[in-house]
Amino acid sequence: MKVKLLWILIGSILFLQGCATSKTIKIAPLSTPDQKTGYDDTITSHKKHFVSLSSYNGFMNIYSKTDFLKDKTMFLLTVQNGGEKPIQVGYENISVLFDGNDKEGALKKIVVQKSNDLLDNWDNEYNDNEKKFVYSVVHYTYLCAEIQACDPMELLENLKYNLEAMRRQNQTLRAILPSILITPQSLMPGNTLSGIFICDTSGMDTNMEGKFRIIVSIDGEEHKFSFSRSLAE
Repeated sequence: MKVKLLWILIGSILFLQGCATSKTIKIAPLSTPDQKTGYDDTITSHKKHFVSLSSYNGFMNIYSKTDFLKDKTMFLLTVQNGGEKPIQVGYENISVLFDGNDKEGALKKIVVQKSNDLLDNWDNEYNDNEKKFVYSVVHYTYLCAEIQACDPMELLENLKYNLEAMRRQNQTLRAILPSILITPQSLMPGNTLSGIFICDTSGMDTNMEGKFRIIVSIDGEEHKFSFSRSLAE
């Protein structure tokens, strides 16, 4: 619940930062007979350790409305240590392949992005949008002043206020982001962790349909998951 509430907050600023449009992509679980599909289309795999996985890309369609996430595919991973020793969990435990329904029919390796790479993407996205915002306001102020239709000093003062508010909000959300991502850590016996991992699917055709084949390797166990990718009607 904490992860989802934080993403609601993040979604609010991301929606304001960009309004890129793209086709809506639907990610749906494809569970096997020995797996269960539960709440929020979560697939669970229970061996010595408990692992569950669900798609996170339908949440407010954030990824389709912003440059930061529009080419990403998000999943929410939960791991419970069912053993008697600490285990290592992180993005290095996750491998993702995509089996496309195209003529090539070849499996494509999908990169699971590290948190530092994502933060770099975040910074670039914010900086680009701030520049665009400033340019648009300054350009409007110039045109408005030319025809004496407004008070340019008032507009510039509002620009300063809005920039300060945007930067404060951006700094807050940037600080939150690492806490909800899967990062390498030690999980003690009986403990559970949840976090988001983000797949870089920017090289994938927007019309591409097929299956994500995800393997979560935990303490020598392989937990396999499949999710379909299709264009929503």
